[in-house]
Amino acid sequence: MRRIALTTPATGTFRPPRRRPRVGHVLAIAGVLAVLAGISLAAMSAIPRTAPAQPGVQGAGPAALSDTLLVTRYSQAGASSGLWALPPGAGAFQPLLDSAGQPVVAANGRLLVATRVTLAGDTVRISVVALDAGSLAPRWETDVASFPFAALSTGNLSSAGASVAVTADRVYVSPSVWGSVAPLTVVALDRASGRELTHWTVDTGGATSAGARLLASSDGATLYLLDATFDPVTHQTTAEVYLRIRTADGRLVDRHDLTGPDGKPFYPADRTAADGRTVYGIGAAPSPAGSLAIQFFDVATGTPLPPLELPLADNGNIPDHEEATSPDGRMLYVLDASSAELAVVDLPARAVRQVVPVEGLASGQPSLRSRVVAALRGLVVQDAAAKFSFNGDMQLSPDGKRLYAVGVVGSGYEGVPTGVVAIDIATWRVIDRWLPDAQVGYLELGADGHTLYVETVDPSSPTGAMSLALLDTRTGVVNPVAGTVPGYAYSLRQLYRDSYGRAPSAAGVVAAPIAPLAPLARLDVSLNHSSILAGDAVTVDARFVDPATGQPIVPGETDVAYQSPASVSATFYHGQIGPGDVVVALQPAGYGHYRGSATLTDPTAWSLQVDATRENAPGSRASIASAVAVQAAVTGSDGRRYMLRLTIEPASPLVDRVATVRGAFVDAELGTSLPDGVGLAGGTPASIDAGFFLGSGDLGQAREVISVTLRPAGHGAYAATVSLDQAGGWTAQVDFAQGKRAVYALAGTVQVALP
Repeated sequence: MRRIALTTPATGTFRPPRRRPRVGHVLAIAGVLAVLAGISLAAMSAIPRTAPAQPGVQGAGPAALSDTLLVTRYSQAGASSGLWALPPGAGAFQPLLDSAGQPVVAANGRLLVATRVTLAGDTVRISVVALDAGSLAPRWETDVASFPFAALSTGNLSSAGASVAVTADRVYVSPSVWGSVAPLTVVALDRASGRELTHWTVDTGGATSAGARLLASSDGATLYLLDATFDPVTHQTTAEVYLRIRTADGRLVDRHDLTGPDGKPFYPADRTAADGRTVYGIGAAPSPAGSLAIQFFDVATGTPLPPLELPLADNGNIPDHEEATSPDGRMLYVLDASSAELAVVDLPARAVRQVVPVEGLASGQPSLRSRVVAALRGLVVQDAAAKFSFNGDMQLSPDGKRLYAVGVVGSGYEGVPTGVVAIDIATWRVIDRWLPDAQVGYLELGADGHTLYVETVDPSSPTGAMSLALLDTRTGVVNPVAGTVPGYAYSLRQLYRDSYGRAPSAAGVVAAPIAPLAPLARLDVSLNHSSILAGDAVTVDARFVDPATGQPIVPGETDVAYQSPASVSATFYHGQIGPGDVVVALQPAGYGHYRGSATLTDPTAWSLQVDATRENAPGSRASIASAVAVQAAVTGSDGRRYMLRLTIEPASPLVDRVATVRGAFVDAELGTSLPDGVGLAGGTPASIDAGFFLGSGDLGQAREVISVTLRPAGHGAYAATVSLDQAGGWTAQVDFAQGKRAVYALAGTVQVALP
């Protein structure tokens, strides 16, 4: 997973998280800031704008944490434009809190605390908002700082923010502004009401701040500020300033610059270990061999600890990786998907306990669609700058027997993040695989232990549009959430893990009660024809079935969960879904059964996607790649329709051996040859061009095409020779002139074998 980068050496700019944000630094600050901000935080004043607290927000005991997913949405300027939420069972993300950054969850799971940066007229206000973690209802909001907008020399709200730490009875907040050299301010609020209790000024030694991260000890007796800094002249990052503050009186106990054993600046990671005093993160190993290492930092003393190098096989490279922790936070699993190796790390001991190969993780060859995606996105190239990173979080099943991870197709630098896999921990092998062509960016396992929230990226979208689906690991049924996801999603449980180093359940924070649900009905799709002539219709049948038996669902059935959709549509497309698709609404044809017909005119291979949408619940989707082949039809002088039939001799040619390709116009209904004396409308073609490409789909998306020209070999017949250089299924597409128009047609497939 990528971390928030507060500054870049060249420009000193804030950046939003690219994967999912980490807990601890709640500055919603991103974008390009070319000028230093010279504002002094001493000009800020506390604003007593505290809304009344709602009853019932506090409680000594832990709460039940729900399956709610959150998204922090960022504007193009980089400022946070608000929190969006997807409560359990909802059909789409909804706005939750304007201008708010990523929240912090309290240790007992009852409260969420977020910061907001807003502009009221010419005044910038920084406030703290408390939400009930269960209902997401607001409890209180308190302004902690304000200043004139003109004081921001950057002219951008993204240069202001705040970091929050929540203890048993208080909420601490530290506002900051990018480029400030003034002392930091820490404000203490009453956790129940939001009322300001006190505030302190903390001298940072005059360093130029790029934003401070606020942490608290588990007993609430100590606060720690990690102030990221940079050189105001060169904009190069400089050593972070460590500050330790006693909460009893606000006294600064320790202040020093953070440097490693080599004397170079040290930048602490941001994932908290279960001991409550160590933060860690995975990054490049310090040794020349490359690979990965875990960085450790003792927050209680402000001391960098020796890194732990992971002996993975990808030496010389910094491999993409995924990680997961055991519920108690003791064991860390680190997966290098490209080399199919996994390291098991004992975090308290800071020791590698095991490195194992994961059998079946990396497939040998990508599917055609994955290869096309790779080619378009620059993924499959020998260039580190073009390598797509898919660092992320794996998910550990509640019984500790399975790891759910992003799969990979290919190996090394040709690895493409593809789909979701289940890894059996007892045997360290892949035992299930889903969404084989999806580019997955995020996984989160629901509290029921079998629902995976899967966020995917649309590779055809110029903006990288993301969508979310619910995957039932018991059945493999995938139910999409309506619309696009407004950013990278994260869960309340994930926030908890990152803040406290262990799963909520390990701390007594239980999952919200979830009624046992039967497996969701699966949407199956079929067509009445797999091949038609251009201009003919094809009928789509969409049926909801029992995922265990494949039988259609029936009214009153209790073994399968089914909710009738509000609408069902079928989309025929070639290549990627977009303009030019044929979309038809399917109509009810029985219980859980929908039907409709579409007329397809373009001669090519059409894929099919059927979507069932529900007003306030996840939808259903089913897809068939290359579902129907549409053949070009040419009218003969006798009024009948003729199509081009392509054959190859031998029927199963060998790699790099010459084969004969023959084309002939035949009666589309009878299959007989073009009769003597019968011509074709627009004239008989003088020649026919044929293109062969590996796989199925569309010639325009193929990475390799072998072309030949067929010459006349009789009335309505043509021939040529071809040599195909790889084993596998090749698709042939042809084009020829018909008068003044060009005709393109899908001509069929051929299997090529090794000698």
